This record gives sequence, C-alpha cells and structure tokens, in this order.
Amino acid sequence: MISWMLRACGESRSPLCSQQSPPPLWPPTSRELNFLMAGSTTGTCLNVHDTNDVYINCNGHSITSGISDVAINTDVTINNIRNFKLNECTLKTTGGRVTALLVSYSDKGVISRNRLHATKVFKSSNIQIKDNYIETYYQQEYSSGNIIENNDVSYAQSFDPGGLIISIFGSNNKIINNRIDGRSDGDLLKQIGADDGIVLGDETEDIIQNNLIKNHYDCGIETLGFISKTQ
Repeated sequence: MISWMLRACGESRSPLCSQQSPPPLWPPTSRELNFLMAGSTTGTCLNVHDTNDVYINCNGHSITSGISDVAINTDVTINNIRNFKLNECTLKTTGGRVTALLVSYSDKGVISRNRLHATKVFKSSNIQIKDNYIETYYQQEYSSGNIIENNDVSYAQSFDPGGLIISIFGSNNKIINNRIDGRSDGDLLKQIGADDGIVLGDETEDIIQNNLIKNHYDCGIETLGFISKTQ
C-alpha cells in the first residue's frame, strides 16, 4: 500500500494544493491518503485522477477552500478512478463556489461518514453514498447502479437547489432510508427552503424506498421526463 502524506494545504502558496496521479511506471495496487493536519485548512483543492484503488481519510479534519473562481469550484475532485473510498472528511463551500465534492467518470466507490456540502456525481457507476451528513444537495447525472442510503440531507439557506436528492438520466439507482429535510415553513408564497425532497428525471428501474421526507413547499418526490420501471 502506498501512503501519501499531504501537508496542511493552507500553508501552500498555490491555490491548488495537490493534484495526485501516479507516475506512469508505478504498479501499486492500492493508495492511501491520510490527512494528518492539526486543524481545518483553507485555500485547498484536492484533485485525484486517472488511477485505481484510492483511499482518502481526512480523520475528521476539514478541507474548506476560500477560492471563489468558478474555474476552481470544488474542494475534492475524483475523476476517472476505479475503486475508491472517501471517509471522515468535512468539505464545505465558501465564496461563490457551489460544489464541495465532484465525482466523475468513476466506478466502484464508497463515500461514507462525511460532512459534505453540495455534492455532484457525473457519469459514474456503482458508487455507495451512505451514512453522510449532506447540506445543500446531492445530485447525480448519467449515473447507474448507485446507492444513496442512510444519509441526512438538509437545505442550506444560501443555496436554492430545487431538490435535495436529484437523479437524472440514469438507471438502476437506489435511494433508500434517507432523512431529507427541506426546512420550509410550508408557505408556498414565501418559497423558503427546498422545493422538493427527491427529484427524478428520465430515470429507469430505480428503487425509492423508506425515505423520511419533510418540510418541502412543493413535492416530496417529483418526477420529470420519462420514468420507467421505478418503484
């Protein structure tokens, strides 16, 4: 197992603290990134890409970027990774940025026991998103075989996500046993809080089951486009 020790990114002069991909001749089967920081850091962005078997454990610490540049709009990006884990991280959005975690073109991952702000998954499959606290929203597009389970998802005042769990253009996804709180007072005219709890758009063969959905001023579950064989 390869161990990568990251310095406290807030001490770096570079706004992009770490872009990690293996040298082309490395043959390791597993990688481990252990964040051993004294406290939360700022001005950070971790970009892990184009490799396999990645384990990221923040040990309860935070990655919180103060960067508002829309071209650098995530705390952690996982791109083109097969078999990964992200555990015990606190990822927050600040400034004009809207995404704390972005997973794209990846397969077979586990995202668990984290505190996350806005989270997006794009063209990725067989990802487990479980036992997290997610503030603002979770959204996935063109993704299949993912399991969103036992998360606490809630509305954040500075965002207007529409829905808190959004899945569009995918198939065979499961959204089960989540607690979803839109924090609305029920007044449709004010439209305070999240519009909907779960939004499905053009999805096939999904399972939506045993979710506790409360305090939304429009729909608990809203469907858009063509929904097929979903229960």
